[in-house]
This record gives sequence, structure tokens and C-alpha cells, in this order.
Amino acid sequence: MRDEGEGVPRIFEEMQESLLRQPEFGIEAAQVAVVLRNQPIFSGASAEWHGIVSQLPINVAQKRVLLAHPDGFSNEDYRTLNAVDRDDAYKQIQEMVAMGVLQPPPSAGRGAVYRPAPGLLQSRGWLEKRIPVLQTFFTTHDRLTNTDYRELFNVTRFAAIRDLRRLTEEGFLVLEGERRGAFYRSGPPLKAG
Repeated sequence: MRDEGEGVPRIFEEMQESLLRQPEFGIEAAQVAVVLRNQPIFSGASAEWHGIVSQLPINVAQKRVLLAHPDGFSNEDYRTLNAVDRDDAYKQIQEMVAMGVLQPPPSAGRGAVYRPAPGLLQSRGWLEKRIPVLQTFFTTHDRLTNTDYRELFNVTRFAAIRDLRRLTEEGFLVLEGERRGAFYRSGPPLKAG
């Protein structure tokens, strides 16, 4: 009895946290139908951008707007997407500016556009160049070495070490072995793409 009446709010909360469409309710001749769609709210964000945004220490509404508008958004976009008032939208956007997630707009006022911070855009670009190449590589290979990585991306040994460490920390690759016997297998995010 303790959880009675909690089902519908829990459905809404779970769908929101999973960044999925809101449930649809219908009533027909004494029957209630609930439709839960396993479909993201937006489709414009790349898998790499989704991975970057999902790791940011921000709330669900803030993640949602970054995924729905990966190149920038206005206060009005934020309000429409998250069903909040102007003041709440402004407060949440300013939190992201203060954290360095967003750049402040060049000019304030109506129509001001907030864009992702250069570091996030750089990270997105870097991943968007590497992930498709690595996915293609792993269709014909079961492991990746430092030498393979250097040949794929035409980088130095030290750049390859740095890149491979980053890709491992972000879960795209899984390190096996050590020192000269080390190699990498594709991680879950790389397989999912």
C-alpha cells in the first residue's frame, strides 16, 4: 500500500531521466491505455555528443537541451523543451555558464543564443573524427595496438598513448595486457554506435 499512487509519477520520472518521450495516455470505453515509446526526444545529436553530455554534472533538463540543440539554443528553446518558466530557464542556463558548459552570448536580451563551450565542441569534434574510424577498424579486427592507432590517425607514439588513454577512460576502448604486450578491444559505447 505504501507505493500506491506512485506508478504514474514514477513512469514520468523514468521516461524523463532516460531522455525518452513522455508517456501517452488514452481513455476508451472504460479502458486506460498507456503508450511508452523507446524513442529519444531528439535525433540531431551524434552518439559521441550524447556520450559527452551524459557525463556532464548537470541536471536532466540541461542535458536534454544540449542534446536537442547541440549547436546552441535560446532561453525560449530551453523553456519550450523543458516546460519551465523564463526565470527557471534563465537560472538553469546561468548555472551551465558558471560551470563552463556554455559560453555566454555575445549580446544579452531576447534571442540571445547560448553555445556549448569551446572545450566541449573540441571534444565532440575529436570524438566524431575518431569513433567512426575505430568502429570500422573493429569490424575486421578484434584488437587495436598503439601501432594500429598511429597508422589509422597518422599521429606520433606519444599522441597515440595520450589518445588511447583518453578513449579508455571514456569507455570507448578496454585495455588488456601491459607495456609492449598491451592492446585494446572495443568498449560498450563503441559497440553501441
